[in-house]
Order: sequence, then structure tokens, then C-alpha cells
Amino acid sequence: SVREEVVTFLRKSFQGKGDLVVSLVDKMARPGREAVKFQLGVLLGILRDLLLMQQSGSSELVVNIDQIETLRKFADNLPQARIDLMIGEVEKALSLVERNVHVRLALVTLSRSLQASMHGDGSRTIELNLARG
Repeated sequence: SVREEVVTFLRKSFQGKGDLVVSLVDKMARPGREAVKFQLGVLLGILRDLLLMQQSGSSELVVNIDQIETLRKFADNLPQARIDLMIGEVEKALSLVERNVHVRLALVTLSRSLQASMHGDGSRTIELNLARG
């Protein structure tokens, strides 16, 4: 399912294993730009749930009930994760995809930024400079 693929993307991003991330990004990008935008929307929903759990300590408001155990494990194992920054990175990637940036590049860049944020280091987010000079 899309949710499982998105959770796998989060896990592989955390591990930082480039070859596995690139392979998964290829799979995610294959169906096209609209599918990637949908996947990023699902990822935003999962991160929203994690942020609520992190801030409230409760799973009462979780929308992705089918992923509750995965969300709990994530919250328990990565208390240092900067979920607020992760949400911002996903929103940036979504904007890039909507602006016709190469989907694979946007997803690989997102993966690297998520890795930094999951490790609690928001200073290592990666910028994709699209300024025309």
C-alpha cells in the first residue's frame, strides 16, 4: 500500500543507505508526478500524526490508525527527531514536484533532509537552489 511504501521511505531515509533509497525512489517515481504528490501527501499525514503524538504523548488524535504501532515505535525510538522540520522538508519537496523539478532529485534530496531531521540535526537540511541566474 502507499502508506507502507511511505513508511519504508522514512525508514530507509533514517538509515541513510543511498543504494536502498535510490532504488525505493525509482519505484516511488515510476507511476508519475501525480502519484508522487499523493505519496508526499500521505507522508505529511503520517508526520502530522507523529507530531501530535510527540507533543501530546497520546495517540488519541491519530488519523492513520492502521499505522499506530509503527508510529509508536517511531516516536519511542526517535525522541530527538525534529518532526516540525521534517514536515517543512516534505512541503518543500511537494512544492518542487509541483514546479516540475525532476521527481527523483526531489525525493533523494528529501530523503537526505529527513535523515538529518530524524537524527535531530535540523541544520543539515539540504537546499535545492533553483534560482535562475
